Amino acid sequence: MTVRIPTGPVLAQGPDEDPMTFYLRVFVRFLQIVFGTFDRGQYHWDKDDALTEIIIQGESRVTTEVFEKRPAIIVAMGSIANSNVFMDQFAGPLLDGSEFTPNLDTQTGTRRHVDLVSGSVVYNVLSSVEIEARRIAWTAINWTRGLKRSLMKTGVHRICEDFQIGAPSPPGALVQADPTEIILVPVYLPFFFMNSWNVEPTDKTLLKEVTLALTSELQYPAPGAVAVRGAGMHGRPVHYDRTVSLDQSLKVGSQAPRPPRRS
Repeated sequence: MTVRIPTGPVLAQGPDEDPMTFYLRVFVRFLQIVFGTFDRGQYHWDKDDALTEIIIQGESRVTTEVFEKRPAIIVAMGSIANSNVFMDQFAGPLLDGSEFTPNLDTQTGTRRHVDLVSGSVVYNVLSSVEIEARRIAWTAINWTRGLKRSLMKTGVHRICEDFQIGAPSPPGALVQADPTEIILVPVYLPFFFMNSWNVEPTDKTLLKEVTLALTSELQYPAPGAVAVRGAGMHGRPVHYDRTVSLDQSLKVGSQAPRPPRRS
């Protein structure tokens, strides 16, 4: 018997940690809710496997015995790809009411990045009757288009703007045992979602206080002028009570240009 070795606490399963699994569950649950509103006798979905008239689940294989009584929709995630909509994926400032949050926090050195990711989901409609598989495929896509604003609340963008219903074909690896009597009609749905992340320095130098010193040259602007010595601005130290990140250096010229003398 094989026992899985525990590796630590359960990992988070949100759109930031695992977007493919997250949106797979979103589309599965969406279809379950939609078909759950149908009357009995019209492909009504029920959480009880003994009462449901259609099976709706995520990526998995189904046995041929299932299709003797009911059809199924197996939801699968397709490939995803980045779009590179921004240079260096550097995000713009966020508008919160009347205030802007900058994309670069000068106090901590944190940068905010964002990119638009293209993905796709496939409704694999399986049935032992071809016309039934086609009808369920159209029903699923029609309701997805009509209720796409509900999906957009989960972070899905441009869903059902482009879709494709494939031709009937054998189910392949989706069905176990003998699949000769099973028909597959795939529905392809491309969509987009936003991917964002923050980057901050781990070895940042913190600036707590700034001390400025002004020094004048002797004999300028008048003979006998006293050099300004000591630290500070107007003789007072300048304090900076914020935390900033210093990862650049500033090189100043050896001698600054002098202003013209007055005659």
